[in-house]
Amino acid sequence: MKKFLLNAFVAAAAVAAAPAHALVVSSVSYVAGALPVVVTSTDSPAFSYNEAAGAFEVNGSFVAYCVEITQGIHSSILPLDFTETTFGAKQADLTKAVQWMLNEGTFIPGTKEESALNQAIIWEIVYEDSGSYSFSGGDFTLAGVGAFDFSQLNSVTSYATIAKLESSKAQDLLVVTAVPEPSTYALMLAGLAGVGFLARRRRAD
Repeated sequence: MKKFLLNAFVAAAAVAAAPAHALVVSSVSYVAGALPVVVTSTDSPAFSYNEAAGAFEVNGSFVAYCVEITQGIHSSILPLDFTETTFGAKQADLTKAVQWMLNEGTFIPGTKEESALNQAIIWEIVYEDSGSYSFSGGDFTLAGVGAFDFSQLNSVTSYATIAKLESSKAQDLLVVTAVPEPSTYALMLAGLAGVGFLARRRRAD
């Protein structure tokens, strides 16, 4: 699964290469599987769903996470055009969450447990409007992935750049479009498999 460590960041190139910052999504599958979770929102519009939570591999080349529970995405509606935009007021908190995942080496998950936890963290930040993040409190709750201490994110320095891929016909997605310069990133993630993958790729080229 670590072979996608660098490929996870090609979303930026894919979007930039298309006109009007559009990206055609032609395939989506789970990276490391998913776990069933129960999500409930009491905000307007209220909803409650049994969902599969997990990271997506998009177009066989980069990783994305769902940010719109009330929409679906599946092969029967693909390919679709997605447009790059931002998360507005939630941009900073989502960036910290993604950077925490990068620091932990789990943004590209190796297990369904990592995959589901990452997705749950992102959903909590997107949908919680009470001002305090927790899976068990506020106007958005989520069960099925255990507990997470969101205070960990307060000390994260944000380096990664994220974007929202938006479609009117499918669920919107979160992607990473830029990371720190290689030397900085190598220091942050020293020893991770991505460094070895880069070396192998260069030899192959």
